[in-house]
Amino acid sequence: EKVKKNLKIPVSLAMRYGSISIKKGLDELYNKGVNDVIVLPLYPHYAMSSYETVVEKVKLESNKWFPQMKTSFIPPFYDDEMYINEMVKNIKKNLKGIDYDHILFSYHGIPESHLKISDSTKKHCLKVKDCCDLKSDAHKKCYRHQVFVTTELIVKKLGINPDKYSNAFQSRLPLQPWLKPYTDKELERLAIEGKKRLVIITPAFVTD
Repeated sequence: EKVKKNLKIPVSLAMRYGSISIKKGLDELYNKGVNDVIVLPLYPHYAMSSYETVVEKVKLESNKWFPQMKTSFIPPFYDDEMYINEMVKNIKKNLKGIDYDHILFSYHGIPESHLKISDSTKKHCLKVKDCCDLKSDAHKKCYRHQVFVTTELIVKKLGINPDKYSNAFQSRLPLQPWLKPYTDKELERLAIEGKKRLVIITPAFVTD
């Protein structure tokens, strides 16, 4: 609703999984005479299981039902200054008056295999020491690198010392390794270290 008020072009909402389907969202725009659609996947970071599925589903539905419709996609915005500034503003507001020992940035987890599949170079992600810190074309689709960048940009603006924050990944399934450290294990580690007042931040989904 707020986006609609601030733009002079038709705006529609759709969900990858949900009752407001992507087909329904495209249909709503088509009925308003729209043939050129800009798609904004509401995931700041690239992942096959989130951002990429939106892109593929939109292409599938568009080609099947609206072949004359042109679609373009806004790329992941994990390091966009406006996104970072909004995160920082929100964090400052919620931390006001709170005395904490540690901030945990908890991102949604993905299988390690997804990083390797998404790696355009096929020789960087999880194959090179400190792969997230070494410049590479693989970073364009590296979820792990992108979430680390988001954290670093946020803590830099907030002026948080390195010993006062860490990253972790919630959500995992058995039988294959997922991104580490796992959030539940990180909570145990922090507790053992004597951290009693913990702040948890979840930047992976804009609605969180």
